[in-house]
Amino acid sequence: MNKDYPAWKKRLAKEGPGPAFAPWQPAVRIALAGDSTVTDTAGWGFGFKKAITGKVLCQNFAGGGQSSKSFRDTGVWQKVLASKPDYVFIQFGHNDMQGKGPKRETDPETTYAENLRRYVHEVRAAGATPVLVTPLVRRIFNRDGSGQLRGELAPYATAMRRVATEEKVPLVDLYTRSAEQVVKLGPKGVEPFEPILPVKPATMPAPAPGADATTTPSTGTTPPQTTAEVTAPAPSDIDFPTSTPATRRDGTHLNVPGSIEFADLVVEEFKKQVPESAVGQWFRR
Repeated sequence: MNKDYPAWKKRLAKEGPGPAFAPWQPAVRIALAGDSTVTDTAGWGFGFKKAITGKVLCQNFAGGGQSSKSFRDTGVWQKVLASKPDYVFIQFGHNDMQGKGPKRETDPETTYAENLRRYVHEVRAAGATPVLVTPLVRRIFNRDGSGQLRGELAPYATAMRRVATEEKVPLVDLYTRSAEQVVKLGPKGVEPFEPILPVKPATMPAPAPGADATTTPSTGTTPPQTTAEVTAPAPSDIDFPTSTPATRRDGTHLNVPGSIEFADLVVEEFKKQVPESAVGQWFRR
């Protein structure tokens, strides 16, 4: 080794180190913008990344609690544009609903639609293609036994479809596809896709001095005797009790199997929007 080293060193100095390897460049860059139902940890983002090939770079900018208003106001939108994507998937609605507070809520017919249009125009100005994704349906069934979904996100899905048509934007109608899938599977069929959350212990005000400890001070009625009764959500809640009183199932977010299940719907719809020659290169399935 020592004998050959000077000759090797002399040759390297004369000929150089050889051709440099070009850094990896993706065939396409995709950015995801949305709320928690798009994230890698609680939405379809993880499943979407599992569906793409090594030719695709997918960066997920979605965040819990974000709405079409707050996503811009908190500065995340600028990070999306700065990532130089080729496609930007945009899904909002869950936190745009009334009751989410003035920093997040929007009206589907006015401010929500205006926010979507502004996103579309800015993505196009950056040389990329916007893709509007209607919000993932909440897997909350009516309690009348009809097997139908509550569907409170329908006005936002309708508004997004209208914007997509008027602006001629590719649309992934995840709301319709996911609603069809959820109704088909039914309440029991979707449980494997839902995170199981611990229930916070219910707190009750201390009884007034001299009051019977077995009754509530405000109504005089006998309080619930089990954790399940105490913590049962109101009809407007997004979660429903499980058979185990200490837990509840989340009808909005997704676990890993759920992420893969519903990401497949996104992929199926997006494939219709891209050149056929690219589909086999960009997606594994």
